[in-house]
Amino acid sequence: MTYAALKHRAGREPDDVEVLIHSHLQLVRRLAWHVHGRVSAGAELEELIQAGMVALVEAARPGGDCTHFGCVPSKALLETARRVQAARNGKAYGFSATVDVDFPRVMDRVHAVIADIERDESPELLAAEGIDLIADWGVVTGPTSLDVGGRRVSFDKLVLASGSRAFVPPVDGLDAVPYLDNKNVFALRELPAHLIVLGGGPIGCELAQAFALTAQEPQLDLLTLKGSYAGAMGMGQFMPSSYRLWAKDGDRDGRRDLLTHKPDVFASIANYFVIHGWQPDGPVVARASFDARQSEFVPENLEPVHPLSAMAARGYRPMTGEPVPADLSADGATVVNLDGDAGREHWLGYRNYYVITRYNRSPMYALAVHQLAQQIRAGAQR
Repeated sequence: MTYAALKHRAGREPDDVEVLIHSHLQLVRRLAWHVHGRVSAGAELEELIQAGMVALVEAARPGGDCTHFGCVPSKALLETARRVQAARNGKAYGFSATVDVDFPRVMDRVHAVIADIERDESPELLAAEGIDLIADWGVVTGPTSLDVGGRRVSFDKLVLASGSRAFVPPVDGLDAVPYLDNKNVFALRELPAHLIVLGGGPIGCELAQAFALTAQEPQLDLLTLKGSYAGAMGMGQFMPSSYRLWAKDGDRDGRRDLLTHKPDVFASIANYFVIHGWQPDGPVVARASFDARQSEFVPENLEPVHPLSAMAARGYRPMTGEPVPADLSADGATVVNLDGDAGREHWLGYRNYYVITRYNRSPMYALAVHQLAQQIRAGAQR
């Protein structure tokens, strides 16, 4: 099918993926005649078709993986992603745009492209073109013969194009989660918030790119960005991966700007805390007394897994007036020992303290952030 024919059929300019796919199909048909042992054109090709010299053995649907689970749907999805990315990068062409991705409609178009290609591979059309479609499994029984569902089929040349299927790697725990493969990923109706693609083959690479580009990206000008030597960005010092995963549009202007928009910064930091288990109105830390007759306890990590009773047995007790968790049976603490201005200090860190350390792993940073926040709150309440 030529470019002009595609334009006439669609009533519009065909996009790149349609031209690629239809050109590919025509190449496959011509290859079928070629591998049958003769190269012909015009009347000779018509003679081959009429003679019924080509048989196609397929137990499922014509088109196989390429049409239904591979090339066609992945290219259709990539075409949408390409257009989304082009619109978002309009500054290079003198315009800016906010793009909202309606993912169900994106997938509707993917399936519409599949249906359009299926028309060129329907049993009726194949039969009209002189291709004998045999819907069953074939077994090679000799150098020039196949058994297909009890039917003997002879041939001069045999092309094995049996396709492939996704390999499920032996990853511990994979069988306990609802993973996707190329046969069901195109049935999604909701854009995944997070996606890991195992395998860097052509379909894996295409899926990773397509889903990344259709996501609601921060839309930043990469050439103007500045950050720390480690890559932290903006007022909230989000790493790029944290920016993509947890940044929020606090002022609802269609962008997630942690560089200049304070509403976005506050909303994003709050979202980060919530995602990591922040307990509203829960305690953060408590200044603790310590029995100097005992050795200081240095936990392996900052997880608040030690019951307060166990802390008391090690010589640590919240000072009078310091907060404690509402549910002592469920919530534990960790210990922070440090040198203060007046000597040695001891602190019990609760769940919310641990959440702050997910933002920055430094125990001193987390304590300083909490104490600064307390001072800001006290000043605002005066």
